[in-house]
Amino acid sequence: VPASILSVYCLAGVVSTAGTARAESTRLPAWLQRGVSSRRLQALGFLLAAASLLLTGLAISADFGATAIFCVFLGAKFFSMFGVPTTTFVIPNELFPQHVRASCNGLSAAAGKVGAFSGSFIFPYIYDDLGIAYIFYFSAVIALCGVACTLCFIPPPPPPPRGVPGTNKGAIGSEVKE
Repeated sequence: VPASILSVYCLAGVVSTAGTARAESTRLPAWLQRGVSSRRLQALGFLLAAASLLLTGLAISADFGATAIFCVFLGAKFFSMFGVPTTTFVIPNELFPQHVRASCNGLSAAAGKVGAFSGSFIFPYIYDDLGIAYIFYFSAVIALCGVACTLCFIPPPPPPPRGVPGTNKGAIGSEVKE
């Protein structure tokens, strides 16, 4: 891997942790949460993350140059924080009954830690054998698995109640669209 690409990733990490792309990518889903179901927002977040990770891998494979790779990588950072981190805390509270909610939230968080550990464990092997672009390809496939799991295992929201004043006016927050 050329040193220029590695320096781009270091710079991109500094920029994203400074909060430029990251802060905005969490504000938009929080605003959308008022009018879009958590299920749809999470699926959209996984789908956008998969697309941007795939584009990053392609930019690296085709060696588009440091500036293009940097821009695509910032897009990947933005979309990796879009939707999914917001719904991570909302969906368990919508799904689990109140009397087991704390335990189920803990089990959900533990499953997330196992996934993070697995990725951290396997990434060096992918990098050594195939290169950095394949890390992004692998991450895109995992994000697509997130879309499939979201659509298969998270039920759609119930319809809004009929006859209650203010529920079907079309304003943001008055009804949830699936």
